[in-house]
Amino acid sequence: MEFHWKKDVLMYIIFGCDEIGNALARNLSRAGDETLIIDNSETVFVGLKEPNLRTIITNIHTLDFSSLPIKDTIAFILLQKTSQDNLMIANRIKKLFPDKFVLSRATDEIEAAELLENGVDRTVQIARIVTHAILDELETAKLKTSVFHLVSVIQEAAGKGLAIFLQDNPDPDAI
Repeated sequence: MEFHWKKDVLMYIIFGCDEIGNALARNLSRAGDETLIIDNSETVFVGLKEPNLRTIITNIHTLDFSSLPIKDTIAFILLQKTSQDNLMIANRIKKLFPDKFVLSRATDEIEAAELLENGVDRTVQIARIVTHAILDELETAKLKTSVFHLVSVIQEAAGKGLAIFLQDNPDPDAI
């Protein structure tokens, strides 16, 4: 496997190309970052044609890491479907390249702790991120409902007369 990258260009190597890996690779590529995605299935790369993006179809268990363009790699991103695969890759990377940054997905706190204990620098828990995003959207819905309720109260009072009283020394927000 021979790689031809732009000289002195920093890059990312992603292991696993599901919908998250695919979206991440597209965004990195569009930002001008060289990105290499490694997966064992050719079908995950269908339609993934971006500048600055290379793909390798291989078995991660037998991958020769010395064939990868490691020198200018900023980070390894581990997005394999199983924790065991992410753990195995993390161990191999840290043994061969202890100074390289490794980011891995984790399904829960236990998996995150195990990955961190085995050399992963940071973990991302997808369920936690999605949960926070949903809670934020629900908070927005709650605020929207409150605003609609306030508007309806004001509209009902409009025909009857409405008075708004401010404190003795109102600040600009009260006005």
